[in-house]
Amino acid sequence: AEDSLLVPLAMAWRLQANEIGDEEFRLALAAALETPEAGEAARARAEAITALLQPQPSSTSTVDIAALLRGRLQRLQPHLHSSRVQWRSNGLEIPQLVRGQQQQLQMACDNLLRNALEALQQQAEPRRLELALLSEGQWLVVQVADNGPGTPSPNLSDLHMNSTKPE
Repeated sequence: AEDSLLVPLAMAWRLQANEIGDEEFRLALAAALETPEAGEAARARAEAITALLQPQPSSTSTVDIAALLRGRLQRLQPHLHSSRVQWRSNGLEIPQLVRGQQQQLQMACDNLLRNALEALQQQAEPRRLELALLSEGQWLVVQVADNGPGTPSPNLSDLHMNSTKPE
């Protein structure tokens, strides 16, 4: 069962890198999965994966990070309530505009919030989550804090994610 995803993924990478052609791709998958039908199903999956791997044109726009974070918090309300997480936010009332890709910014914010909620799963009550949006000069800082177990101190230097991308 693992091969049904791993083989198409590996072959998709090779096809994308032009290491193999379409026919070699189809035959290799069929051989790897032992039947033409399995190879065809894997080919379809691999084509879908290959399409996802293709670089997409950059479609940047102006994104209100405060509104994006408010929306993410609103979406999480049922989970926060059922998990008995006490939460508060700061700085989300004022629009904070940045240029970027809405979907990537949303994924980054979702990951920050998901990591905090996972940290709180094993935490005894009270469980606390704080989300703050801070403007520091030309920088906009999304700060997520929780009272989970924390990160071991040797790993703390790895947590600061800065981007030098112009957009």
